[in-house]
Amino acid sequence: MYLMLLKSQNVLLNIQRFNNNLNVIYNISLFLKNSEGGIKTVWYGQKVWIDLADAETIKEGEMVTFMDWGNLQILKINKKGSTIESIDANLSLDNKNF
Repeated sequence: MYLMLLKSQNVLLNIQRFNNNLNVIYNISLFLKNSEGGIKTVWYGQKVWIDLADAETIKEGEMVTFMDWGNLQILKINKKGSTIESIDANLSLDNKNF
């Protein structure tokens, strides 16, 4: 699967408790139940761009699941007026409730 975001319709997600300041790259199975189906590269980092439509559904205090990442605890939604500018979250790797 490939994903594209429109530059004018995305929101920066800042992950506060990330293990380091560097991006981490993992190669994982395309199909979780069939490892022979191919491999995809997943990038992990402190800053992630998400679609504005998705950002508008997120609420402060909520636990959200990011595919191939895990759960994120939403700390703060930073707005300018009614426009979401960024979201602050903690990575919650111990929470396996997806």
